[in-house]
Amino acid sequence: MQDLYATTDLNIAAYLALRFPLKKLDRTNPRRVQFYFQDSKELQQAIEAYWNNEATVAPMALLSSVKTLKHRLYDQT
Repeated sequence: MQDLYATTDLNIAAYLALRFPLKKLDRTNPRRVQFYFQDSKELQQAIEAYWNNEATVAPMALLSSVKTLKHRLYDQT
């Protein structure tokens, strides 16, 4: 997908979803769902901050984001 960042990692997807809208869920592979976000310089900076352990987020907000994504994962509608 052009200009989209994809990940199968629920945790980074939840972190990114705090600041960036989730564009698509791809359930083609029944074992791994792919989360898609619009790629941008800001998104890449957020990913780098995440992997470098430099990201700061409110714990309750992150947990809420994980819960929301899980709800979307298991919602079959």
